[in-house]
Amino acid sequence: TITLTFNITRDNITIMNIGGNNSIVNRSGKNNATLTAVAYDIIVGKNTLTSTVNITLSNVTFKVYNGTGFEANASEQTQNGTTNYFREFDPNCDYAAGNQSWFVDINTSPAYFDISGPEVKVQIYGNLIANYSSPIDLVEYEVGSSVQLKGNLTDDCGQPVTQANVTYLIVTATQNYTCGNVTNATGSVYGCPFATAGKAVGNYNVTMVATKNFYYNSSHFVNDTFKIKSTPVLGGASINITAEGWGKKRGFRVNVTDNTGDTVNVSLWQDLGNGFVFVANQSCTSCSETILYFNTTYLCSNIRSNNEFKFNASDTEGNRDQTS
Repeated sequence: TITLTFNITRDNITIMNIGGNNSIVNRSGKNNATLTAVAYDIIVGKNTLTSTVNITLSNVTFKVYNGTGFEANASEQTQNGTTNYFREFDPNCDYAAGNQSWFVDINTSPAYFDISGPEVKVQIYGNLIANYSSPIDLVEYEVGSSVQLKGNLTDDCGQPVTQANVTYLIVTATQNYTCGNVTNATGSVYGCPFATAGKAVGNYNVTMVATKNFYYNSSHFVNDTFKIKSTPVLGGASINITAEGWGKKRGFRVNVTDNTGDTVNVSLWQDLGNGFVFVANQSCTSCSETILYFNTTYLCSNIRSNNEFKFNASDTEGNRDQTS
């Protein structure tokens, strides 16, 4: 008689009926993703939980990528009767926001060979926290200058957020503007230069709006952040007669420029030896290189050399200019 031998091994299994692929879970608060899997006995052709020998929960590990490596948490794992195994995945700040991989490991079972399931995905979302920082408190900028808007962006874990998209919504009583999108490569500060040329004068409110993939959007509104003003500009001040007899009428002129819609009051002053005295005033609206003319006469008692004159201007918003 010839004695023949044979081996009885552990059964081969596969991991199937994976649930929770592409689930969305928020890293902050309670918003679990239920990850599930079935261990199926290929030899017997059934779920191992309905077999005569099942796989205990201690043999099953759900592993989720945290940004640097795969992490398990046995306290989140449960066996659902004879149906499947599942993990109520509730990520904290150990996990990076993103489309992270996860899989199921089964090992050290006396009845079944070790196996690692296919990698699938879970979308871990974080929260952005936008914090607009400057300018604030109605800092004044002359029209034509640049306003450097700045804000800070962190996440729900208190970490700086880079490579997000930030837009600044800039609003005054009559106009709405935007600055951005802007991004950055390092750090958490997002700056945006806002050109004031051609922009409406007045007080501005700013809203910082931040977005990034796998983060919930954030915005931060700040009232009365800065003010655009348009100071009237006086130029080309002149007199038509610089040396002539006292009986000759003198003509004065000046160019006036200010923003559209603004009214500028311009006054002529002269010093004939006893300090500056008001002579006359005129006004113009929406002045753009507008020339204003002033005429005045003199008396014999005004004979004097080195007399001086100047123009003062004030506009609707209270901005002032003066010729030297």
